[in-house]
Amino acid sequence: MVVTSLTASTTFTFLMIRTIFLRIGLSFITMPLNTAGLNVLQKDLINHGTAVNNTVRQIAGAIGTAVVITIYSSKSTLYAGNLAAQGVTENIKSLTSIFAASKAYYFMTILAVLALVLTFLTPLKKPTPVIKQIEDLEY
Repeated sequence: MVVTSLTASTTFTFLMIRTIFLRIGLSFITMPLNTAGLNVLQKDLINHGTAVNNTVRQIAGAIGTAVVITIYSSKSTLYAGNLAAQGVTENIKSLTSIFAASKAYYFMTILAVLALVLTFLTPLKKPTPVIKQIEDLEY
């Protein structure tokens, strides 16, 4: 996989381009998911739904960052121990960083796939009949 295959020869330009495409793809997933989620709500609940959506997004972002950093740190420590036990002394820091980042990207890829699945499971808002819309305008 292009997303998770990191090696010692991976260039910074490749990492940057890959990250840009990942972020654009994430936007294409989250924007329709947020819109579909808020469209299901009644008009008087949209303000509350937006507040809950923003709060949950901030909390989930903080938790997700902590989880990814934990995965990276634990795998980096594990790989450093394994490489030292194998007698590798050159470039241990860069090799462990590459291996740990690869595992962190695997985790983020799994989360992105789950988010994509959620977009297909989100209920669609049923159209309101025109008569109901006119009655709402009269009051």
